[in-house]
Amino acid sequence: MIEGQYYPGPLGFRIISQEVDFTLMIGGSDPIEFNAILNRLMEIFGAFTISNQGFTIPALQRHSRDAITRIIEILKSVKNKQLRNNLVSMKQSFGKIEIDEYYFVFPLCFSIDSNEHLNIEKELAYINNSGTFFNESELDQYFFKILDSYNIKAYGHRETIIGNKGKRTCRFCGKKYPKTCFKETAHSFPEGIGNKLITTRDECDTCNHIYNDKYDAHFSRLHQVSMAAHEVRGKSGVPKIESETISLENVNGRLLLVDKTNAINSFDNQPDSIKINVIPGFSNRDLYKALCRYAINVMHNDELSNFSDTIKWINNELPFTLLPSIFLNTKMPFQIDPAIALYLRKNNDESLPYAVCEFKFLHFLYAFIVPKNDKEAIYFSDASNFETFFKFFKHYTELYKNFQKITPDDSLVRLTYFFKKHEAQP
Repeated sequence: MIEGQYYPGPLGFRIISQEVDFTLMIGGSDPIEFNAILNRLMEIFGAFTISNQGFTIPALQRHSRDAITRIIEILKSVKNKQLRNNLVSMKQSFGKIEIDEYYFVFPLCFSIDSNEHLNIEKELAYINNSGTFFNESELDQYFFKILDSYNIKAYGHRETIIGNKGKRTCRFCGKKYPKTCFKETAHSFPEGIGNKLITTRDECDTCNHIYNDKYDAHFSRLHQVSMAAHEVRGKSGVPKIESETISLENVNGRLLLVDKTNAINSFDNQPDSIKINVIPGFSNRDLYKALCRYAINVMHNDELSNFSDTIKWINNELPFTLLPSIFLNTKMPFQIDPAIALYLRKNNDESLPYAVCEFKFLHFLYAFIVPKNDKEAIYFSDASNFETFFKFFKHYTELYKNFQKITPDDSLVRLTYFFKKHEAQP
């Protein structure tokens, strides 16, 4: 159960389902309107009043058509702009949850660590699929197996600053002030895909600029079509995509696709379907380097010495002969805030990689090994060794289906989007 009090906002909740993981903020300048709207919203969650100043709602919820209908009805009566924007965001996010699907709602002040988040995913998978993937004892056995072998750190749902506060040494070039500067904010992974929360103290301005030009700008462009489709703000707002033949723009929550070759330029005159190939201009090998850099950017300083060869490889100072595959799932539960989970092995079982990372945002999930050195990279590039790792992380094949394998070679990264009217999916 969640207990709370009525007050003139803002009030924050975190909603976690198999389809979305988002923050819901409700606030307004008029306390009378705010409390009236909040009362109607709490009824959607099955709240009952404790007193004139409080409420309680069940943490486990089941989505319904009635909930969407009620939100729409509430929107019609809201005058305050801030409150209305909050409710529009709520309606869009709840629209991504399946009818009759179970989800959890938590107060925003409620801290959820990586272990607890795994348990939430486990419970939702079991409740919503009636044991389709595993029975309950198998789920418990599986998740405990991961936690027995790996320490897990997850970042992405609250503001976090990585690195030491004192005299800083750049974790990528090893330079200190005054040989380099730390004046700018270094985002641990690109601000261009909506990361406003996770930053790294000890990435110097020079390295930050180099990596932005070489990796981050390309990585952001790779995903701008999805950002536009879901109205996600990057560094310069919601992206608008332009090419010689098409333009793509989110207009008041609706996706307007203009086929310049056919003069299609209105919502009423949209093509039934269209395919868009996004080729941002960097290789699959550079994609792997970018992802490994994001993992290293959230590591504790004590871990960095284990990845000195990896950093040299990212900086093109040391070659890695062979590389294990990257796995990409484009059909993941939707979440707005980019998030990263880092698994660091805590035993001596070298049949498993020392570091594994999952990088998730929108409906994308990149899962990859962060090799410590060339020897480990070569070992897990072998098909049988890689299969051992992949079977251990069983949720990749069971809970998270639809993975596609990316070979980190010198071929250009390509992502293809297939559009139908009012929807998009890569």
